[in-house]
Amino acid sequence: MIITAVTMCAITSYHEARSTKFSEQINVASVIYNRAPTMDYKGVSGVVFAKRQFSSMAGFKPRQKFNSITDLLAYYKVDDLLSFTQAIQACSLARDMRANYTYFTNKNVKVNWSNGMTKTTTQSFNFYKEKESKCD
Repeated sequence: MIITAVTMCAITSYHEARSTKFSEQINVASVIYNRAPTMDYKGVSGVVFAKRQFSSMAGFKPRQKFNSITDLLAYYKVDDLLSFTQAIQACSLARDMRANYTYFTNKNVKVNWSNGMTKTTTQSFNFYKEKESKCD
């Protein structure tokens, strides 16, 4: 079994946002997808495993092949199948309806790098995106 972009996104979203609202899970997935095509990353796995990006994935080494879905879930410590299914749905939706967010933090985290960005605060997170330039 080879991991798809949606599956890798779902594993990350599961660990980062499984106890949050579904809309927040979609936004977390949107951050992953929006960053994947940049030159700094090599697809979804590149985003997920980049240093200091997704703290929940820091303890894992990237793997692309597994013998079964059971092996994949055990390796990435996915123990709540209902929440994982919801994360798959969130990632599938985010792929098609991106919110243009490129970063997120826990709502209580203060950052010094967000100048010039638009911040949207939800129940659990702060989501950031580049400010849209005005065309006259």
